Amino acid sequence: MLRSLVGSEMCIRDSLKRIFGKADKFSKRQLNKVVALAGLTLTGAASIPRSVCWEAWPSTRWNVFLVGAGSLAAHTAYSVVDYYGASPTKVLEANAKSGHKYEWVALLAGSVAQLGYGWVRWRHGALSDAAGDLLVAATTAGVIHFYLIETSSGKPEDLPVRPWGYVAFAVPAVSLTAWIANQLSRSL
Repeated sequence: MLRSLVGSEMCIRDSLKRIFGKADKFSKRQLNKVVALAGLTLTGAASIPRSVCWEAWPSTRWNVFLVGAGSLAAHTAYSVVDYYGASPTKVLEANAKSGHKYEWVALLAGSVAQLGYGWVRWRHGALSDAAGDLLVAATTAGVIHFYLIETSSGKPEDLPVRPWGYVAFAVPAVSLTAWIANQLSRSL
């Protein structure tokens, strides 16, 4: 049985080497973009207020958040290595994408998002209302990061995303709208 497990592990490792080892830089970057879009979609779904749709499934909401935040952490790690050579100085210079006039704002928004996700993971074992509020803010910062890092001019027509990629903008927009409605209903 041990031989079988070792054999299957080697098969999986070899398959991943074939997929990622031969891929060109553009393909790897596109895969990284898909990971980011999936993460934004999942964290956006998890940030929909508990009272709107998660009341009966708190553990599912937490798991959706963890997978989404994990995807975004993997995306961040890959991007820092690929675009900035894992150099803090290059990240602070914010000029890996020539012609992107909002790159530094995008990096700031991405940092705020990652700090928010990290705080929610560290301080909250489940998504309380306070954690949900922070998650909405972090996801909004993540969307701002993605939009500004992908557009050179900041104009919507410059966003190089296939139509299905807009789900990663729509789901967080729904969560932000639901959060605002929830806040307004509490104050009335």
